[in-house]
Amino acid sequence: MLPSTPSIPTPLQKTQQHLGLYLLLEMQNHGDTLHGLAQDTELCPEILRRLVHGQCSMKAEQALRLAQHWQFSPETLIHWQQDIDSLMASARPVALSV
Repeated sequence: MLPSTPSIPTPLQKTQQHLGLYLLLEMQNHGDTLHGLAQDTELCPEILRRLVHGQCSMKAEQALRLAQHWQFSPETLIHWQQDIDSLMASARPVALSV
């Protein structure tokens, strides 16, 4: 028998509901505050707050600014957002008419 491997969290797991949790982790890793990040990226603090709380989806311009600040690919953020949007759409029940 093969030993079981531990589960590694990914953006596709159902426990992950919004990109904001990843953004919070990046903020913590870089020592950023919401207002400091808003100032450094020239993004509206209210938009960042809504992103972090999962109240809106990330736009391409926002991903670009955050990725430049954290020095990684903006495509990474966009793909995470797309994965989460797709997961959430597939989790919603579909009404069937009979």
